[in-house]
Amino acid sequence: MILNKPDESRMHLLQFYANMHHYDVFVIMDDNTQPYMEVRRRFPGLRFIQIRNEDCQHAGYMNTNFIALKKPVSGWDKALYFFGTQATEYERVWFAEDDVFFYKETTLHSIDEKYPEHDIVCSGPFEEADLSIWLWKYIHITFPPPYFCGMMCICRFSRNMLNAIHQYAVQNHTLFFLEAMFPTLAYKHKLRYEGSIPEMMTVTHRDPFAMSDFTKTNLFHPVKDMNRHMQIRAFLENS
Repeated sequence: MILNKPDESRMHLLQFYANMHHYDVFVIMDDNTQPYMEVRRRFPGLRFIQIRNEDCQHAGYMNTNFIALKKPVSGWDKALYFFGTQATEYERVWFAEDDVFFYKETTLHSIDEKYPEHDIVCSGPFEEADLSIWLWKYIHITFPPPYFCGMMCICRFSRNMLNAIHQYAVQNHTLFFLEAMFPTLAYKHKLRYEGSIPEMMTVTHRDPFAMSDFTKTNLFHPVKDMNRHMQIRAFLENS
């Protein structure tokens, strides 16, 4: 999971991830102002990762979320750097922003069982982009079109996909906006992708979900109110 800092509002979210049994859970924290030792002790089953901005920049892992956050190194860069250069023993990795909601880890496990061999599973139609619209004029890519885009706030990558990202970082000393980068690199490297699965149709830009919209099978974005995560999960438990 990728977050800025493990503040008090995210304790329920961290507890949710700490209760997982099928996955090794890493919490990539963008904030380096303190080591958060109390939180680490509170959730010993979670692996909290902090990486220096300079390490990412030196390795070319930067600008993944510059358009949204206006800073060269973000939690996304650190997550990609960690699994691209350090935790390389993992053959499949789920990446999720903290405002992504899902009911239980069985949601992810079910998708894994349906798409075991795919290099990228995400919410993106893999339709060639119209470069006259969206954010394309702000995105520099060092190879020619076609380009693609989608909602990348939660996605699963294979080691092949992580290697493709690493290759671009090393060759170009930077990355580019994640919503364009992940589907475009997957297509460029002829990787196996899936961007239209039913469980991810509720990964959106700004849809305001009513309580009745939530299900036990889907992934939802955005749910930025961390208290609402707890309320939704209780609602689904009792439904």
